[in-house]
Amino acid sequence: MTSSVKNMALETRKEKMDHMFALIEETRVLEGRRAEHSDIEPTLRTLNYRVEEIKKELTLNKYELEKEAGIESMFNMNRGNPFNEGSGGDDD
Repeated sequence: MTSSVKNMALETRKEKMDHMFALIEETRVLEGRRAEHSDIEPTLRTLNYRVEEIKKELTLNKYELEKEAGIESMFNMNRGNPFNEGSGGDDD
């Protein structure tokens, strides 16, 4: 994974986390208004459901980032020129 793609993925992750925390805060505020608004329950359920969705997305995203980073390091191609290193050819 190139560094620009990885940075974009990390920025997207940060944006998702910021969004999730904003939803959590909004849920907290609205829970304090239950007495004022009897019809607020569906909104709270929807917000809590969305927070859980984002948590799952972040978990999957983190797993994919770690997985790709592991594969990238496993296939490190900074080992030199394979045509000049111990290939058994004329240039050994």
